Amino acid sequence: MSPAMLHNIHDSDNLKLKRRMSSVNYGNVDEELSIKVNRLAECTLEGKWEEVEEMYNDDPPCHTAMIDDSVGTALHVAVDLDEEGVVENLVNAIIRHKTMKALEMKNYRGDTALHVAASRGFAKICELIIGTKKERIYLMRLKKRRRDTSLSSCSQLEETRLCLSF
Repeated sequence: MSPAMLHNIHDSDNLKLKRRMSSVNYGNVDEELSIKVNRLAECTLEGKWEEVEEMYNDDPPCHTAMIDDSVGTALHVAVDLDEEGVVENLVNAIIRHKTMKALEMKNYRGDTALHVAASRGFAKICELIIGTKKERIYLMRLKKRRRDTSLSSCSQLEETRLCLSF
């Protein structure tokens, strides 16, 4: 093999190693779960939403798995990309499995998925997270590190503020 080909193989191996050793945070879990969480991260970052939804439906520990510190959970990513249908399915899986802590997860900026939706003006996604009857209204009171609530995050965005108001 030529040196250039070896270099490309080496770069490819490094990329695979970096993916495996990415900052996915699965804490103190067994190897099988860590493989699932790595797969969740891969599918999330590649936009393979059907697979992400399947993992949320089958494996509740995926609900609180951090894809990486900067983006947060798969739910954070779906919200950030304005994937309303995906957000609805992920929230429904969280509710069905009673892993409500997943809705309280924060990224490195201290943002919950609701903070992200509110700050981006995604009123429909805010409603999906809070609930059409505001059954998860308590999420609005969660504070970011800077003491902002979800409502204050979107104070300049009239439509979202109205969605989140009583």
